[in-house]
Amino acid sequence: MNVGRLQRGTLSVLLFASVLSPVAATAMGWPLFARPTSVIATVVAAGLGAVTLRLSHQSLGWRMLGVALAVALAVPFAAILRAETNAFYTSSALFGGMILLLMLYVASRVLRHVVVRDESQAVEEPVASLAPPAPVVAGLEHLPPNEIRVVHTHGSLAPRMSGARPGGVPAVALGDALAVIGAWLIALFWVLVALGHRHYASGALLLLGALLAMRCLTLLPEALATRSTRARVARRGEQP
Repeated sequence: MNVGRLQRGTLSVLLFASVLSPVAATAMGWPLFARPTSVIATVVAAGLGAVTLRLSHQSLGWRMLGVALAVALAVPFAAILRAETNAFYTSSALFGGMILLLMLYVASRVLRHVVVRDESQAVEEPVASLAPPAPVVAGLEHLPPNEIRVVHTHGSLAPRMSGARPGGVPAVALGDALAVIGAWLIALFWVLVALGHRHYASGALLLLGALLAMRCLTLLPEALATRSTRARVARRGEQP
């Protein structure tokens, strides 16, 4: 796992832990939230977590580790809220904001998955269909053996080069960079709340929301474009 993927995974874990903080507070007997809140948190985290795990390409062990970390971190987050909540900085208002952030994050994950998948299929299918026609092959037979080997080597590299292309899509690269910044912002938010700097923490949370919304807006046009390209390729393949 590279550093960028680890940081994006950290954003996921911290957001899920934040949403699960009412469940942890209820389990610890801390009256921070209204009683239905823990039920809502469980349903939201389970539903969005299932989507996130389905999109993940990590091994089962890494995915289970992420789930365990999210559940474990929910307890200290609930403890921080218990110490710092007041009439103007309520835990319930924060919970609503965290749900919105988690929804934006999962939406951006879905868009990223669509872009990478459709780009891969749109690039690999034409490459696979470009088999050299018989006259060209016949012409190559008259070349010296060393030139034939060079031509065949380049042909074998084409699918691997095209398969590497989706990771270099500018929208995906920008979205990944925004997610990395978001991971640092959510960590900074909890540190500021624990230190009692609620106003600065609120600013970090608002900036995180803006970054996640920007990530969705960055990936959405690319997702629509790749879907259109994939549909054209499919229609072309169906033609006799």
